[in-house]
Amino acid sequence: MFRRRTFDSNVIASTCALLLLALPLSGECQSDTVQTQKPSEPIEEIVVRGHKFLINLQHEMKEAEEALYGVYNSLNADDDYDIYCYEEAPTGSKIKQRVCRPQKLGKILAEQTQLMMLGQGYAFPADEIKKMNEAMFAEMTELASNNPEYVKALREFYSKKQTWESEHKRRCEGRLILCRRE
Repeated sequence: MFRRRTFDSNVIASTCALLLLALPLSGECQSDTVQTQKPSEPIEEIVVRGHKFLINLQHEMKEAEEALYGVYNSLNADDDYDIYCYEEAPTGSKIKQRVCRPQKLGKILAEQTQLMMLGQGYAFPADEIKKMNEAMFAEMTELASNNPEYVKALREFYSKKQTWESEHKRRCEGRLILCRRE
């Protein structure tokens, strides 16, 4: 029923050779004056600018974030303040989102959930979370002032994040779902 089309490799090769021979003879490739460059002259710089896909920019940003938290986790004093990132679907949704949070926050929320399950009510642990955030901010500030490796990772993440956000804004301006991929 269906005919399978086959191509002869000799036909393809001869067509390519013919195109390559005809290309220099076209009017666009010829010029009135032929300029030759002396071999002793240095070749000037050639700059090629390309666009990365948004997904690649986002991936680079995530890698820089992972590297930043890796440096932070190795340098901080308390393992409870180690930050880990993972994909999580919020309650009531099946769409996963990237979440980065310290281990201590998970422990605080787990304790409150256990108390609620035991019938003791649920009170959002705002004071504990505030203390945790203050302690982490102080630790991060200290690391930024004393550790060049942490500062380098922080700058790299910030740079990647700024690049992704500006490109996302530029390409997705006025669009709800699809962005330009250029």
